[in-house]
Amino acid sequence: MSEEYLSLYEYLGRKSIHGKAVYKCSQEQKIKTGYQELPKDLNSDYDGVITYPRAFLEEFFKNNLVESLSGIIRQNSPEIIELKSLCKRVEALEYEILLLKANDSKENDTQLTIDFDNEVPF
Repeated sequence: MSEEYLSLYEYLGRKSIHGKAVYKCSQEQKIKTGYQELPKDLNSDYDGVITYPRAFLEEFFKNNLVESLSGIIRQNSPEIIELKSLCKRVEALEYEILLLKANDSKENDTQLTIDFDNEVPF
């Protein structure tokens, strides 16, 4: 199985000001990096980005704490993917409940009748 390579943006889920520090550390540790071309319509100053092995990025941010990881939500992390899946399931179940309630009220079509002569105090 090949190792997964990610750009900083893919790993963090947002832009980072620490690209130079990550690159420098990868060179010092002789980490093999990759390159990913950016779409031409992105209007970026760059043609592409450097990619790093996921294990290297995890170790780098764990050891260097250059960014507070508590504020970072990685959109492609297994936990976020599972959470999105669970949210979709909850929405589907809520929809099923609404359908069952609507169907139940049609089957038990009861009308509320109010006797205004006896209910109104004036």
